[in-house]
Amino acid sequence: MKSIKLGSFTIFHMAFMYVGTIVGAGFSSGRELWQFFGIFGKEGFYGVVVAGLMFILVGYMTASLSRTLETEDVGRILSPFNGNLIGNIIEYSMATILILALVNMSSAAGAILNQEFGIHRSIGGIILVVVVVMTVIGGFERVSGAFQMIMPLLILSMLVVSTVVIIKDWDGTENLQTYYSPIATGWKSSAIMYFSYNVLSAIPIISSGSQKADNYKIATRGAMLGGFILFLLAMLLSLSMATDQQTSFDASMPMLALSKKIGLVFNVIYGAALVFAIYSSATGNFYGFRQRLKADKNRNKKLIFFGLVGFAFGLVEFKLVVAYMLPMVGILGLFNFIFLVLNFIKVIILKKYPRDLQMDVK
Repeated sequence: MKSIKLGSFTIFHMAFMYVGTIVGAGFSSGRELWQFFGIFGKEGFYGVVVAGLMFILVGYMTASLSRTLETEDVGRILSPFNGNLIGNIIEYSMATILILALVNMSSAAGAILNQEFGIHRSIGGIILVVVVVMTVIGGFERVSGAFQMIMPLLILSMLVVSTVVIIKDWDGTENLQTYYSPIATGWKSSAIMYFSYNVLSAIPIISSGSQKADNYKIATRGAMLGGFILFLLAMLLSLSMATDQQTSFDASMPMLALSKKIGLVFNVIYGAALVFAIYSSATGNFYGFRQRLKADKNRNKKLIFFGLVGFAFGLVEFKLVVAYMLPMVGILGLFNFIFLVLNFIKVIILKKYPRDLQMDVK
């Protein structure tokens, strides 16, 4: 894949960091997409489209604000109000979202080993947390390097397996009206909660990447490309799970179960892809959490402590985490999304910049 280089941080660097942070266990396993959209049958695909467009839009708004305001401070990027109070509230809520994302990934890592090998869920969780913490302690360069190595393989694996599942089309359809969704009462509310949870967890990593990019175009176009890749993957996975809705409903990780139906090789490939997805998402989110901590001599100790906290809460069954934790985080994230839109209108559209900012958009 040939990237468009300006300096050392390319459009694809930005896209991969965005995708890597979002495509975690819930996304790549199909569990989130099923419970947010698949449960509503054909109407659920409308929700996928809406969420996909929001991935692109929020990526653009975040990168644009970060470059224009010349900051990766999430409080400044999200808050349209003067003063520190709202900014501090946003920072704390964002930190909460990011640490809960680690809980989600830790639970997922345990679920994979348990579902595939019968190993206790705590083993997968602790392995993931240790590796993630060590990566994040290495700073932005180590995190970015990890994404560049694994994201092309991850995206390719998801594209190949989902396409094969769609071609197989087992006609395992059921009457979805008999199923109950704990997420929301319809696809519209599900779409809102889905992107507000997922996209806002990527704001810190998009902001950091935007500051590394050589110019405004690299930052914004890279974020938009990442959003489009996320939309494409979400649609393919949703189409895959629609081919066997009973399996999608029953399995904790539907895509892993579907890959097993088409053969051992595909199951191994997708299992490896899931592991990479969980690691990349957990790393991106925990790096964002790192940026919320004060840069002092105790920051690494704090990272280790909060990593263990994420592991402890991640011992909850993965299906329950997706069904009940994510909607609550989605509601919290929705308020931050509203702030993001308001600040974008204020700074980018109305051009009401802070007085001390020299407006030379790079």
